[in-house]
Amino acid sequence: EDYGIGFNTVLKENFEKLGGKVVASEGVERTATDARTQITKIKAANPDAVYFIHNGPSVAAGILRQMSELGLKAFIVGSEGLRGDAILKGAGVSAEGLYVTSVTSGTSDFMTQFKATYNNVEAGPFAAQGYDAFKAIALTIKDGAKTGEEIKEALYKVEFDGGTGHVKFDANGDVPGTYDVFVVKNGKFELVK
Repeated sequence: EDYGIGFNTVLKENFEKLGGKVVASEGVERTATDARTQITKIKAANPDAVYFIHNGPSVAAGILRQMSELGLKAFIVGSEGLRGDAILKGAGVSAEGLYVTSVTSGTSDFMTQFKATYNNVEAGPFAAQGYDAFKAIALTIKDGAKTGEEIKEALYKVEFDGGTGHVKFDANGDVPGTYDVFVVKNGKFELVK
């Protein structure tokens, strides 16, 4: 899918710019349940590490089990779609040692307010980003933007302290963010300090 293809392209370009070497790159359909062919090709390339991009947790859990079954011994890092209970339950011991990068959940104030508002429910990994996105659009409308084009242009002028911290769009329309790294230890995701 587009998410994985774009992620892979940007990751490969930047990894190589920083001096890394990509020895293999394979893709699977989001709903694929058998990735043994791709895993075998990756294993044959003898990588030091594998960055696993997938946002379908139940399928990704099965692929992690297949990596383990086929003896892929590389350092495995996954995108944010691999962080959650479905991975822990579905992959079991095959998830041990998995590292996952994920957008920072939100400021401590945001997390406290979220739990208080939603009856002690923990905020998901994108709750703060969703809050900030909605607030950014609301601010442009409050300032008079009425069309999609006006909202888009006004976003470049928006600046506020939100759920993720300070929000200000750059020249590409991105809000530079911060990321956390988690590792699976003893069947749980632990924040790497």
